[in-house]
Amino acid sequence: MSWWTRPRLDSKDPAMRARAAAALAGSEDPQDFQRLIDALRDEDHNVRTAAATALGVVGDARAVDPLAETLNTRQDFFDYAEKQALIEALRKIGSPAAADVLAERLDGDDDILRMHAGDALGSMGGQGLDAILRVSRRSDITTSCRAEVARVISGIPDPRAAMELALLRNDPSEYVRGAAQQHAGNMPPELQEAAEVKCGWLSTLMLCMRKDVLGSDKQALREQAAEGVGREGEDGARMLARLIEDLLHSRSGEIASALLIARAADPVPELLDAVRAVQRASPLRPGKWGRFEPEITDMRSVAWADGTARRVQEIASETLAVLSPA
Repeated sequence: MSWWTRPRLDSKDPAMRARAAAALAGSEDPQDFQRLIDALRDEDHNVRTAAATALGVVGDARAVDPLAETLNTRQDFFDYAEKQALIEALRKIGSPAAADVLAERLDGDDDILRMHAGDALGSMGGQGLDAILRVSRRSDITTSCRAEVARVISGIPDPRAAMELALLRNDPSEYVRGAAQQHAGNMPPELQEAAEVKCGWLSTLMLCMRKDVLGSDKQALREQAAEGVGREGEDGARMLARLIEDLLHSRSGEIASALLIARAADPVPELLDAVRAVQRASPLRPGKWGRFEPEITDMRSVAWADGTARRVQEIASETLAVLSPA
């Protein structure tokens, strides 16, 4: 087939070039593979779509970077068929690198692209879940991304997906909590119930951190959460470390409650690192909001007030002394 298609990929007629690219889908010739890569840069979106579709059939992992480049740099194209073809090609290739490219699109601005990338990842099993979790665990992802993660992982019958869904049901954003609750029924009940039990202390802590919970009520909830995180051992301590990282990224004043209950947790390395990071953090961090509401923001940075910063860092030092005594 190559002898016929190669000249036609150079045709001035875009329809001819698109047909020629499509015809290379079954080729194992290295020269044809390179011509498909080159066709991803064609000026015509139908040619690019055909080339992406063909590369998905070929399934060569070397195509991941060129496909990603096309997906990330061509923001002005109008044909969603091209976006779908690029995403589908990455799904068919199915390598960890391809899954990571798709997972990054979950945190993009395009709602339709986010949904298609989520569907592709959901069909990739453990490989897709690994990539989703790497993105979901970042402190700076948007509420739209977290809501999409809830939708996608609810259809993956894996204990890790069930745990992440349970965490999202305790998200500080009402929108994300609603999405997680809406899709929770897709998760097998036994996985969902086991995850909810392990996250019970987190629900208590999130309630404790509400601004309308004060005084003795806050103290009682904090004690319940501390007891719960202690029961969960190393797993609970790692979840708490992640929460502290998120609160620090947001410069939330409510980090004090998380640091206090950390004294009842197992001193795993992740938790020690999270507390040390608070201890040496600057009161101000340039950048956008994280998951939690910051104490102070001017939309270009987030910060603690000076008094809050001193108090939080004193608590962090005291907590570190409890977790890792000299």
